[in-house]
Amino acid sequence: MAQVGLRGTQYSILSKLDRVGPMSLGRLAEIMVMERTALSRAIGPLQRDGLVSVGAGPDGRTRRVALTAAGEVRFKATLVQWRRAQKEFEAAFGVNEAETLRSTLRRVIASA
Repeated sequence: MAQVGLRGTQYSILSKLDRVGPMSLGRLAEIMVMERTALSRAIGPLQRDGLVSVGAGPDGRTRRVALTAAGEVRFKATLVQWRRAQKEFEAAFGVNEAETLRSTLRRVIASA
């Protein structure tokens, strides 16, 4: 992902916005299981590079983050690399073991 200028966390943010759509920063932090300040720091470069937009939320008290057209293009370009990396991980770690790990991580996130 470094070839397209994204860190893993930034890719995850773009991925979540691509799947779920625009949302408040608080909701995105909750979904990402991140502190809001850490999320704001991660979003800063994405906003600077025009990959996400951050604006007023519907009630004026919240901030809303959305994927831009440029962000969607960057996400889709990075998706190919992400899938390749996942296949390499599965080849090295084992397909069943990788699925067990992912399942365990989903349970950890659900309990957080």
